[in-house]
Amino acid sequence: MDKLINKYYNDLNPTDLHILNYILSNKNSYKLTITELEEKCNISKSSILRFAKKLGFSGYSEFRYYLKQQMEGENSSGNPMRYKEGLFMDIKRTIKSIDDNSLLKACQLLKNSKRGFIYVTGLAQYNIAKELQRNLVICNKFLHIVYDNTEFNLILNDLTSEDVFFVISLSGETDRLKHVMKQLKSRNIKTISLTNLKSNYLSSMADCNLYAISSYIPVNKEQHYWTFATFYIVVEALTRLYLALHKKT
Repeated sequence: MDKLINKYYNDLNPTDLHILNYILSNKNSYKLTITELEEKCNISKSSILRFAKKLGFSGYSEFRYYLKQQMEGENSSGNPMRYKEGLFMDIKRTIKSIDDNSLLKACQLLKNSKRGFIYVTGLAQYNIAKELQRNLVICNKFLHIVYDNTEFNLILNDLTSEDVFFVISLSGETDRLKHVMKQLKSRNIKTISLTNLKSNYLSSMADCNLYAISSYIPVNKEQHYWTFATFYIVVEALTRLYLALHKKT
């Protein structure tokens, strides 16, 4: 929570700081609905929503879940046997967040493209890309994985508007991504993003957005763990729809 506050502190107004102070002073604040928090802080629901979005969340529900993870030690530091609760919640929220229209659009972009590429920002994302690549080979759709900007720059001049890029990133905010997306946009190349469910640069630039819920689990003061299990669920959903569409052709 401290890192989040430090990152966005300059964007917070007095109303936001009042909400923040109440939350930090009340460890069980994550249990409050937005209506209950409104009454406790004597502040409108719209102000609470704006506050949550300033911190990078899509809405109050996502912010509340984040608070729950933080206050309860990500279901691991207090009672280790509660690990299933957090995992189940991530999976449930990821499945709920899958938008049928977005998934269909992603499949159509991949299917109609001359060539498909997957751009990844790390090893975990690379493994997810390998899974998607393996899954779609059965439909004679081969996706080339681009691991870094050096490789991206080598193929850049060969790309056309008939290609599509599937971009996988946890945060959707790295400097590498900004370079890639600007180059793709300038060439009118369609893009599909897969990120954690929150407002981010990548999703704002992509033509089609897919999301997974990735929980932040602190290990110690210096280290933390982000789960990528739910990214595979989105890939599986995409694969199943792609296969279904492929059968019809």
